[in-house]
Amino acid sequence: MRFIVRVALTAALAAGAAGGIGAGAAAAAGPPASAFVPAGFEVERRVSADIGGDRRADAVLVLRRVAPAGAPADEPPALARRLVLLKARADGGFVQIGEGRRVLLCTRCGGAFFGAATTPVRVRVRAKVVIVEQERGSRQLTRQRFRIRAEGALGTRLIGVDVRVADRLTGAVVERSTNLLTGERLVTRTDARGRRSVTRSRVPVRRIPLERVVQGAWR
Repeated sequence: MRFIVRVALTAALAAGAAGGIGAGAAAAAGPPASAFVPAGFEVERRVSADIGGDRRADAVLVLRRVAPAGAPADEPPALARRLVLLKARADGGFVQIGEGRRVLLCTRCGGAFFGAATTPVRVRVRAKVVIVEQERGSRQLTRQRFRIRAEGALGTRLIGVDVRVADRLTGAVVERSTNLLTGERLVTRTDARGRRSVTRSRVPVRRIPLERVVQGAWR
């Protein structure tokens, strides 16, 4: 059903781009953001911002699986999260352009650093780019920042990843910043004495949609 709805919305967008939206299409409002929340999930956070460049209030949803009934409050279960990107339509509805099922940490995936507390995930939009920040670990604390933007009419693209790994005992830090538009990677290492070294390298320039972003692949 989701596929059929998306195909229909794609056709409507294409028709609108070619010759404008007809009176019949304008009269039928598109689906609301809530229509893109699958069964068994709830909205943990919604960010309204322009990500498509058309000055409309698009929607970035952080979804969280609904906790099972009777789950103990003192030991909450690990609940999966999803990141959903929606573009606003002229009729007030939305169309989905990306869904990341493996980019966000689950609610108990922060490691010993967060313990039983809910693992936080920070999502914001700056200059039409969706920025995801999260961290996990114990002595070795890994902080990730993903930068994702809309690509074309109904696509998304990972354009950059920053990863910072800090040894909380020694103070040594390794920071990797990868620009997936230019293929440039900058690695900065700071040892326990505060001495820094910087290395530059190249990585293949690839178009990675949100659906293929796996947080565990970036460390």
